[in-house]
Formats: sequence, C-alpha cells, structure tokens
Amino acid sequence: MNIIFKTHTPVKQKKNLGHFQTQNPLALMAIVGLLAVFSWGNVTLVNAESFFYCVDDKGLNDSQFCHGNPLPLETLGPLYENCDIEALDISQITGDLYGAAGDNTPRKSHLYYVYKNNGDVVDLGNIGGPGFLEEVDALSFHPVTDELWGWAQGEGLFVISTLPTFPEPAILPIVDIEHPHCQKPVEDVTIPAELIASFANEVEDITWNWTGDVLYAVENLHTNDPDSHGDIDYDDGITLWAYDTINGARELCHNLVPSIIEALGHEAEIEGLEALPNDFMSIPAVEDLLIATFHGTYKMYYAVIIARPTLSTPQCEIWIDSVEVPFNDIEGITYFLDEPVSACPSVMKENWTLTMDFNCDEVGNQTVPMAFLENSIWMANNENRGTWNQNDCHVEMSDNMMSPPVIWIGTLEGKNQLSGTYSNSDFAGCWKATRNSPL
Repeated sequence: MNIIFKTHTPVKQKKNLGHFQTQNPLALMAIVGLLAVFSWGNVTLVNAESFFYCVDDKGLNDSQFCHGNPLPLETLGPLYENCDIEALDISQITGDLYGAAGDNTPRKSHLYYVYKNNGDVVDLGNIGGPGFLEEVDALSFHPVTDELWGWAQGEGLFVISTLPTFPEPAILPIVDIEHPHCQKPVEDVTIPAELIASFANEVEDITWNWTGDVLYAVENLHTNDPDSHGDIDYDDGITLWAYDTINGARELCHNLVPSIIEALGHEAEIEGLEALPNDFMSIPAVEDLLIATFHGTYKMYYAVIIARPTLSTPQCEIWIDSVEVPFNDIEGITYFLDEPVSACPSVMKENWTLTMDFNCDEVGNQTVPMAFLENSIWMANNENRGTWNQNDCHVEMSDNMMSPPVIWIGTLEGKNQLSGTYSNSDFAGCWKATRNSPL
C-alpha cells in the first residue's frame, strides 16, 4: 500500500506538545492484544454527565442523530433525509459537535454543525471546496490542538485547522423544519482543508487517542474497487492502523474478521470507532481503549484494548462485549466528558439582534440591538426599556417605553434564537432575536 505523508504544523496549539517531540510514539506502539474480563456493569464513568453522541444510517442515506448518558442511546432531533452524514466528532475543548457527509447526497463532503441539545444542524459548506473531496467517512478532533482531522475515501487523511466562526453570513441552514432534508445542492462555501496523507483505500472511521499522540484508523480491505459494494464491503478483511505525525502509519492488526466472527457468530463491518478515556474502565495508561459500532447489529461493541509495550512484532486481538442499542448502523460515534449543554441556557448578559415583524409575514420590518441585563431589557441606543424574566425556555418581557406597555413573549429555540409575539391593546406583531455570539 502506498501512503504518502506531508508535513503538518498545527496552527491552533493550545497545550505544550514538547513532551510528544521527545519520544517515538510508534516505538511504543508495538501492539499486544489484551483480553480482559469486563462487562458493562464494570464501567466507572469519568463524569456522571458524560455523553455519547452518534449518527445512525437509515436506509441508503437518511441520517438520524442519537445520544446517551452514557446509555441507552436515544434519538436526537429529526431524521435528515438524503443528507448521508457518515462522520461525527466532538471537541473536548469547546464541546462543539460536527458531522460530515459522504457521497450519497447532493451536498457531498459538506461539514455540519450539530446542536447537542436538540439535534438541529447548520450546513457550514464544502470541505476543501468543490471537487477537493467526494466522500468524508470519518472525523476526529485532536485533543490538544483542537484541529479537526478527517478521512475522505479515495483521497486520504486531511485536517481542518480553522473551523468557520459564528455568526457567518455564508452559513447554509437546512431551513425546512417540517421536512428536514438535503434533496437539493446548495451554493458551496469552501472550508479550507489540507490533505496530509494520500491513501486510495477505504477507511471507515478514525479516532485520536486521549493523549493526542496516536490516531487510529479502521480500514476495509478490497481486492476490487472500494465502491463496488458487493455482499460485504471488506472482501479481503478489516485492518486496524495507527498513525502519528512524526513517524507516519503502522499496521496493527492485518485482519480483524476472524475475531469479529468469533465474538458475533457472523461477519460484520466496523463503521464507527472512538477512543475512550482510560479510566472509563480500569485500563492502564500505556493502553488505549476503543469502542466500535458495527453495521447491521442492534448492539454497541467494546472494546479494542490496545497495549503498547516495546515489542518488535505488533499484534492485537479484538475483545468484544456488547450492550443493546436501538440503532443498527451507527456510522459515527463520539464521547464527551463534560456536562451536556442545557436545552435552555440563560439569555442574560448576551448581545442579541432583535428583528420585529409587524405583519407576522416572516419579513423583518425593523432590526435593533438587544441585551438582557439583570432584570432590565436594553434595546437600540442603550435604552432601558423595561423588565424581563426567563422560565426554562420561555422569556417574557414588558416594554415600558410604550403606553400601554408592550408584552413580549418568546421561546428559546436551540441555544441561540428566541422567537415569539408582542402586543398591547393597540397592536401586535411577531419577533425574532438571534444571539450574536452563539454558545
């Protein structure tokens, strides 16, 4: 196999990487399979509010987000038809969740921002620009630099060093709330990306370990074209790889299929792969704990336990136990340590843009700045207009600058938008407010 690597210098280094430069990660990466006697009941959570997020493939290309705390997994948001979201990962630094599309959609290789509280998505644009990538199958945030790495079938390993910021005029939302879909292409906005490793074979998913020195990848081996998709999508086996930016790639397990058959009683394809913190289970620091999801089974399987003693011949075995889940084709899975975002964060001490719609015809007639400070609402030129209160996702305001006062009633939709109606005895209308610095 011919893998060509380019030099990459992280541009958003947030922690000191010096200790990674003084060791050879792959000299420590000779792999020994470790069989352990665990069951899900042995799991000790790092944080009681830790979360799994996932995306399940429905049919050919419909996408359903899911989550669990940590289990069982449940649906998150609506079904997105024809969007073919194949990859998913979350930043442990910012808590932001992103997905990426494959090629069975008019929006090939598009990057999506996913709201963790309700599964809403925003289409951010095309990774690398039109024609750069055709099918993104994997995403993984580097835990130190916070760069977003990914894998594109037929192209290889790429990295997005700078993600789009909010608000962004070029953001392309899926606007049909009643029937969310990607039935039509949209005007492409380019998200700059750099190709790091050229590799024409098919990699289903990737994941950085929690120290950021090893990137794992699971590959389907083919004697024919990766897009031929016969009865099985790995006619020559399934391989686990490890990669680091100093020494490149190393094959760890040439063929996992016999171990999978032994555990499941039949063949199955690994489609999702995620590294978990070592204290999720009692795993020594010299090992990495991975969780895998398989095509066609209503279970989540764990774990590929990777030991890294200094041995000349890499070896590994896949040890599998399982837990029932209501999804049978999880394409991407990711794990978040911190407390999940509240569905109803506070609106206070944030700047908003208020748009008033006099006729409620979805045509904004007047736009002014807006802020919520203590119990006062401020609009336009720092005018203290009255009072407000928030009860969960609902906000009620009394604008005392008018006589009689105008009552504003609104609901927080997601984290960054309020909408509702306003009225007094003389008139009524509709309004929306957008948070200027989204959470």
